[in-house]
Amino acid sequence: MGTRTVQFLGKAYAESGDVSIVATLNGTEVHNGVVPTTAGTPPEKNPATNYEVLFQFDVDDTVQDTTLPCTVDVTGGTLILIAYATNKFDPNDLDRFVPNTEANKSDIVIDSVPFTPTREPGEDGAWHLQVEDGSHVELNWILRPLNPGTPGAA
Repeated sequence: MGTRTVQFLGKAYAESGDVSIVATLNGTEVHNGVVPTTAGTPPEKNPATNYEVLFQFDVDDTVQDTTLPCTVDVTGGTLILIAYATNKFDPNDLDRFVPNTEANKSDIVIDSVPFTPTREPGEDGAWHLQVEDGSHVELNWILRPLNPGTPGAA
């Protein structure tokens, strides 16, 4: 088996300087540093549009179809978390960080307070988390199975 690349998708905003993120997945630090940052503040409407790859890392192919705890610490500005994507799953089907059912919205905690995610207007509006400077986010993340056409997939 090999590895697959995981990309965290979203948008970072700062009035000056850059937004930095420290992210862990299942207790392992997967990013510690600056992410692409847009000057200014997030728009009031549809802040989840025009997202980009904030950072990426590799995971072993054996880590799949399992729930993993994730933490994200933000400094220097505001972060809009949208989703993650992997290169060995359907590239057109992004996995959302944010649960889209009432039953599991309590899985997200920001600064020790349960958080209800926001959805953009419209039927296809993206669920997203808006995380302010200095905040700590805890959430569960399901790393989906490999694409059935991927060598080594079950």
